[in-house]
Amino acid sequence: MVAVDLQGHGRTADIDRPMSFQALAEEDYNWSSEVARIKAPVLLVFGDADAVRTALAVEYFELLGGGKRDGGWDGSGMSNTQLTVLPDVTHYTILQSPLLVPIVGRFLDSLPTQTRSQ
Repeated sequence: MVAVDLQGHGRTADIDRPMSFQALAEEDYNWSSEVARIKAPVLLVFGDADAVRTALAVEYFELLGGGKRDGGWDGSGMSNTQLTVLPDVTHYTILQSPLLVPIVGRFLDSLPTQTRSQ
């Protein structure tokens, strides 16, 4: 699991710039170059009221091979990346969503046995 931890969320080192709501609002949430380097199966989970725009979530999904073509009746055209946008959720409340655990479980169950043991 990879989770992003930004400045000002209580677990990062001190910084040499003032911390303010304005500075947090101007934070660059575009990690496209880092996302594009991921080769493992990925479940992207965002909230529909998150600081990360849903358009950027879709961009990440596409960078990882998702959404490029129809998955097909048999699923053979699906990528190993899944995208979920949870309703009525922010990045503050995403872990409390009752929808999160079943979605993560379904994703983990979809992984080949070989991938799960690594």
